[in-house]
Amino acid sequence: MASMGALLEKILPLAVPLAGLMTVSSSAWAITEGVLYNFCANRGTPVCSDGAGPSAGLFMDSGGNLYGTAANGGATGNGVAFRLGKPADPADAWSYLVLHSFAGAPGDGATPLAALFGYVDNGLKLYGTTYAGGAKNTGTVFEIDISGVGLPEGGTLQSVLGGDGANPAACLSEDARLDYLYGAAINGGLYTKGAVFKVAEETGKLTPVHHFGGW
Repeated sequence: MASMGALLEKILPLAVPLAGLMTVSSSAWAITEGVLYNFCANRGTPVCSDGAGPSAGLFMDSGGNLYGTAANGGATGNGVAFRLGKPADPADAWSYLVLHSFAGAPGDGATPLAALFGYVDNGLKLYGTTYAGGAKNTGTVFEIDISGVGLPEGGTLQSVLGGDGANPAACLSEDARLDYLYGAAINGGLYTKGAVFKVAEETGKLTPVHHFGGW
């Protein structure tokens, strides 16, 4: 039977590049972890304007840059979406950029708890959810479009309005035809037990797919 070290030697080189946080030495099996960025580096006014409390996974683009969310902090304390830029030289520090600072209800989302989902379409588009904010403060589905010059434009695709589900806290997924984004909300819906919903990318229309709690 192969030893654990031999198995790890085969598996980790495949997994570690996706994480971007660890380096592995196959000879001594030393796993080292490094901090890419310390949140709340800006302790001015407002406190933690760069974001605080990241609680979800990261999305990696083809260049190795990482994108994520932090549930707190930002310009108004409602959380941020951010980008960690991969340095050309591994010895250099990763760059950090706030892509969007959420403003909260009623015009914007608040408290992003889920990872971002993205794909390349004449640039990079990122999609995500916020647990709160929006028209009824029950969450939003949002889009961030990063242009060729790297300047983000953020906007709410749709507010999640109670009857369609409330408080989405999971990552979105997309169908094979790139027509709809699918998500789940832990509250709201027809029976107030949560719902699965879809959002049309072209129009932003949100439609319930399934209501939890019915008999």
